[in-house]
Amino acid sequence: MKLKATIREEIHPDDKSAIVEFHGDENKRHFELHCTFDQYQQRLRKWDTWEFKIRLELEIFTDPKTGG
Repeated sequence: MKLKATIREEIHPDDKSAIVEFHGDENKRHFELHCTFDQYQQRLRKWDTWEFKIRLELEIFTDPKTGG
């Protein structure tokens, strides 16, 4: 799955997170993403578009009481 977001606030050298708005969000909400890398060193700036590739792994569990 691919998601695109736009960075909505300035990124400073000591920041550990970024404020983004995801494309297609009808409510135009802003989300804080905590980063494990230095986004300032990666040259991410306000108004840049950021593309995320997300991989989900699912497991199906059976409830022992109901069997469902």
